[in-house]
Amino acid sequence: MNSRHISASPFLGPGAFIKQRQHRLDAATKPFLARGAAIARCASCLLAQSHCLCPWRKAFAKPIAVDFILLMHRDEFLKPTNTGRLITDAFPASCYVFEWSRLTPDPALLKLIQDPGRVLSLLYAPTEFSRDAPLAENLLALGHPSTETSVSSLPHPKTTVVILDGTWRQAARMYNHSQWLWGLPCISLSTNPQQPLKFQLRKASAEHRFSTAQAAQALLDTTQEVDAATHLGHLFRVFQAHYQASRACQPYPLTASHDYLGSGPQGAPSHFEHKTP
Repeated sequence: MNSRHISASPFLGPGAFIKQRQHRLDAATKPFLARGAAIARCASCLLAQSHCLCPWRKAFAKPIAVDFILLMHRDEFLKPTNTGRLITDAFPASCYVFEWSRLTPDPALLKLIQDPGRVLSLLYAPTEFSRDAPLAENLLALGHPSTETSVSSLPHPKTTVVILDGTWRQAARMYNHSQWLWGLPCISLSTNPQQPLKFQLRKASAEHRFSTAQAAQALLDTTQEVDAATHLGHLFRVFQAHYQASRACQPYPLTASHDYLGSGPQGAPSHFEHKTP
């Protein structure tokens, strides 16, 4: 086995992303010295301690009909701008987190993908960097998988969506080097979410490319999980407000999304506390 591969067993529940991030840090051969590395950060939400997000990191209070498998590029665990972790915060009982490996995908990940009790799809739009991918118009059309094993006779097959979390070029590489993903039908987000959120922390190279959290929100809208999509949207907006204010060395503004996550009917008590490294 490659000595640099990190065993990434699935983690469900609050702190899933942080657990995987710690695996990544433990295997690092040199310190992470990107821009902003010297900022004193909360060890839980990864934002500057003065702009900690933890009091507003609240899970959606209802179960959702979709499971997410967040397949993350190794670099994403170290980026404070990563938005995939917001999905784990919003839906801790419905989001698996794995680190992508080109050579040794985790057996638990392969087991999830091959589970006959799930209807699997991949949230991924083929790009100029990627090989041809099997496209499906939307998730509602995926009642029957394209493989020989049919789950239509099972009482409650679980809709499960794999999300590639990385830059757009990295996502293409992850797909191209993962033959075990090629058989999954792909969902292409050809239209903006009903209430599009501009991702202002990283610059998109094309209009149809969303951040990971935005893509999940759009998918939830597609599956008629409107309340869940709204909850994730509020969490995303608070995250943006705190991060942008931190970069500008300004106090973060209190918004309607803060009010929602503080006392909104869809919000559950926060499972997170501010932590210093």
